[in-house]
Amino acid sequence: MEDRIKAIAQARLINAIEHDELLSAWRHLSEVKTRLFLLGYPDDVVPENPDRLNRLAKIAGLRDGNEYLRRHEHVIEAVRSIYNEGLERLKVEA
Repeated sequence: MEDRIKAIAQARLINAIEHDELLSAWRHLSEVKTRLFLLGYPDDVVPENPDRLNRLAKIAGLRDGNEYLRRHEHVIEAVRSIYNEGLERLKVEA
């Protein structure tokens, strides 16, 4: 995936900031999936249960589940923004 993101940047389909954001997001989401798996949770959904969310936050080195959700939501929004801006640049409607 890192090579694909780099190739998209080299083709100038995304800028350097978007490249860095996408790499950071990919790494974050890969870590989330791995941590969910290791905790025995379904690896495709961040838990809503406060105890589970706090456990996830603790192993991620964060204070609590709320901090974890803020970080996770920031990553999701950054990717969504890049996606929407990319569609706009291509003049495609979502």
